Amino acid sequence: MDTVKKYHLNDQGFIAYDVTPGQSYKYVLHESKEWVEKAQQIQGPDWYYSKHSDSIEYKFDSFGFRNDVELEEVSANKDWWLIESGCSGMGPGIQHHETWHQVISDIAGVPVYSMSLFTTSPEFTNYNLVEMSKRWINPPTRMFTFLKENCNQTFKIVEDNRIVNIDHTNQILRPNDPEYAWYRELEESEILSSGNKLDFYTTIKLCESFGIELSIMNKSMVYEKDSEGIGGVGFEFQMLRNLFMDDDLIQPRLIPQGSPYTGLKEQPFEERQQHTIERIIEPIMYCQPPKGFTRDDVGRDMIHPSPKSHQGLAEKIAHHFNLSAY
Repeated sequence: MDTVKKYHLNDQGFIAYDVTPGQSYKYVLHESKEWVEKAQQIQGPDWYYSKHSDSIEYKFDSFGFRNDVELEEVSANKDWWLIESGCSGMGPGIQHHETWHQVISDIAGVPVYSMSLFTTSPEFTNYNLVEMSKRWINPPTRMFTFLKENCNQTFKIVEDNRIVNIDHTNQILRPNDPEYAWYRELEESEILSSGNKLDFYTTIKLCESFGIELSIMNKSMVYEKDSEGIGGVGFEFQMLRNLFMDDDLIQPRLIPQGSPYTGLKEQPFEERQQHTIERIIEPIMYCQPPKGFTRDDVGRDMIHPSPKSHQGLAEKIAHHFNLSAY
């Protein structure tokens, strides 16, 4: 099987991708040989991925995360950084060295290790962080994590330890499904906000315990470029806090309550569904970038940030931390 679509609770004790470590995979999520060929036909021969599609491969370490090196090797360094940034840390549709954290690693000269999962939740971050602490040689000096779009806490672990998200895109359940009314009410309520806030506080406290400087960033999938034209599809960068600042900076309004698009949670449920259709479903169906964006803004998969967008995010983070003088 060439496509990575799922993650599970593996025999190493991590919630990670359901993959064979060291094996090369060609596609993730909706990508397939047929889908890429359709995109190439629609985009034409001058599209970068019409000529360089085969350059993308997805390889995973022994713990099931997309890394070129093992945690043991990275954590042997006194100074290294841990990354958990959802889809952007995994890098769908681009090469591994093009992801923002690899670019940051090159800029700062500091090795990084990513435990990023697509469609992730903060409780997964905390679980994996505790498991990582049992394996690393030295703790990371810094951890980067983003507010998650998909922390609706509506997932289940099935018999074979696979992790199943019930409806993280608000598109799987239909009005005639028995779960729909319950799910919609849950999405529109404030119920999940407290649990999500507690999850992020737990991340903060774990990092304090391990002596890790923590940086939490807002990376809301709002599909809008910032005033400088940097970011592109999927990235809205805002540094929310660093460790040892007042915890009051993490406000309930900043904590996602459910579905994707944290910046849209005030909108009615139907509008969020429509946004998902326009920004995810239709680009996948028609092999075109979302409206308002060009194919230079997206990777091969048409819905996640391009190498240019990753580069832009890395440069903004480098500027924020003055990494040129690191």
